Amino acid sequence: MKRLSWKYVAGLVDGEGCVSLGIRTKKNKDSVSMFPQIILELTLTESCKHLIDLLHNNYGGRVYRIESRNENWKPCYNWRLAEKRKCRALFQNIVNHCFIKNEQMRLAIWCYDNLKGKISTELKDVLKSEFKLQKSDPHRLSETAVLKIKALMR
Repeated sequence: MKRLSWKYVAGLVDGEGCVSLGIRTKKNKDSVSMFPQIILELTLTESCKHLIDLLHNNYGGRVYRIESRNENWKPCYNWRLAEKRKCRALFQNIVNHCFIKNEQMRLAIWCYDNLKGKISTELKDVLKSEFKLQKSDPHRLSETAVLKIKALMR
C-alpha cells in the first residue's frame, strides 16, 4: 500500500479539508447526553479519487460519492474520518505541517485529550462557536478557546 508523506496529507487537508465539531446525542429515559465528535472531511473531484482511496486505505474512515445537481459539475468523492483514535493520530502527525488549519487541529487534539464523556449544553455552545470562529479567522489561537472551555469545566 502506497503511503503519502505527512506534508502532502497536510497540504490536502489545508487546501481541501474541513475540521468540524459534531455532537452525538444519547437519549436515556429522563435525559439527553451530548458527546463531542471531531470530524475531518476532504472532498475531491472524481479525477482525484485515487487520492481519496489512498487516504481511506491508510487512515480508515468512510468514502461517499457526491452527485451534483448542476450538470456542468463533475461528481466528487468525500472522505470522512471521525474515529477518535485514528483522527487524533492523524492530526498529531500533520498539525505542524498545516498553515491554515493548524489551530483548529490543536484545539481538536486538546479536546481529544481533555474532554472525556458527556458535556453540558453551555460547553457544547462554546465548542461550536470556537470552531466556527476559527474557520472565519484561521489564525485565531486555540489557547483562547482552551481557556474558555477550562473555565466551564470547573
